Amino acid sequence: MPSLENEYVEYKLLIIKESKGKDKYYFDEDLDTEQIFIINNLLEGHLNEKVISEKNILEHLIDISANIKDAKNDIKEIKDKLDVHYQYLITLPQNKDIKSLIGSTQQLSNT
Repeated sequence: MPSLENEYVEYKLLIIKESKGKDKYYFDEDLDTEQIFIINNLLEGHLNEKVISEKNILEHLIDISANIKDAKNDIKEIKDKLDVHYQYLITLPQNKDIKSLIGSTQQLSNT
């Protein structure tokens, strides 16, 4: 703590006091050596549990976003490969009847 050598207050205690709406910490309360500290000043530079939790959530969302992007790329790659295979198969002579049926179906769906 500022102005006191070899004295400290537990981080968790400060968090509890702050969560209860207290903004001051009394060192040696009711003694001649009493000193008052602003809890925010004592916590300055320390991440509280809420910030840590929010940081973990943000990191998790970034990971999910990256996974979604990878999945979209994989899906596009699969679609492109299927399109190539479809074009190859539909041009085979033995599939001309299927090609004709597909063409008829597409015409019906466009009307």
